[in-house]
Amino acid sequence: MIIFRNGLRLSSFFLAGSLLASLGGCASADRDGARALSTAGVSATTAISREVNARADRIADRAVTENFNYAYDSMRNCSAITTAGGGEPICDIVATAEGRRTAAVPALLARLGRVVRLRARAVNQLTAAYRALGADADFDARGQFETAIAGATESATALGTAVGLGPVPQVAGALLRIGGGQLAANAQQRRLIAGSARLQAIAAHLRAALAAEQALHQQVDDVAGTIEADARRNLAEAGLGQPLPPLKEVVAASGFPSPGDPALQAALSRSQRLAAAALVAGLAGRPSAGDGALAASIDVLDALIAEHREFEARRGLSLADLTASVARLTEIVTAARADLEDDDPPAEEED
Repeated sequence: MIIFRNGLRLSSFFLAGSLLASLGGCASADRDGARALSTAGVSATTAISREVNARADRIADRAVTENFNYAYDSMRNCSAITTAGGGEPICDIVATAEGRRTAAVPALLARLGRVVRLRARAVNQLTAAYRALGADADFDARGQFETAIAGATESATALGTAVGLGPVPQVAGALLRIGGGQLAANAQQRRLIAGSARLQAIAAHLRAALAAEQALHQQVDDVAGTIEADARRNLAEAGLGQPLPPLKEVVAASGFPSPGDPALQAALSRSQRLAAAALVAGLAGRPSAGDGALAASIDVLDALIAEHREFEARRGLSLADLTASVARLTEIVTAARADLEDDDPPAEEED
């Protein structure tokens, strides 16, 4: 056996060299994994962000509609409607509007709207933190990641507090060891592993907040059908009901070939019975389809959290479940937006 002057055996030299090479390879693999995790996190949070935006619009619409319904029904017997105060409060526009701000349903919608706004901020901050994780893997951008993770933690804590969860739990320790108890090779590798754990804690807190938010949405959904049906009834009573949109839906559902909007409108003009039946279809409305988007968002976060666990255990990221969950959420949000657009009144044609 060859002996060096310092007494080290050649075999020991090669063993140390092999270990260093192995650790260097691990560090490279962890950088690659962190980049993949960064991309996956951005994809997941972006999909959830689209759902949040659609939901915020829907809540705002319901709040306006509820206040309209209340005022329209309540002022039915007013001999005079004023804005000057005095007389019956319900017959004064300003007094009625002030009273609606603290009424039960508007207050519930306002609380839910605030929760959704906080969730939008939390999701956006988490997206920024995932981008910063990728930058840290690429450029050792430690400061950028620390700033982003602080913002994500703060906004997730605000959301958690609003739904009764409190702050994001702190991740104990620096997680210096990786799969099999092996020491992380360098400072960057330790940061990436610890960064994943911190992001996972925020994602888990966001998931818990979504589950808590579901209960609030259920309360709204219990009255939402009535809100929307009453609005359609009030508009029809005021002579603003449009029979063409529901008639088109009936024609499509029956499988009967549509002759086109002009022919349908002409038929409505010829037949009072046809127009009345179409209005009945529109006023009856459709039952709520339930809140599939929130459940799909939770599925996305579950899949994302699973990827964190794989990364921290030094197993490869498959991303198949996460990709499928994101696709499902995107499909639900797209369908919901299309449904809302179908409910919009048709644009008037120019002469």
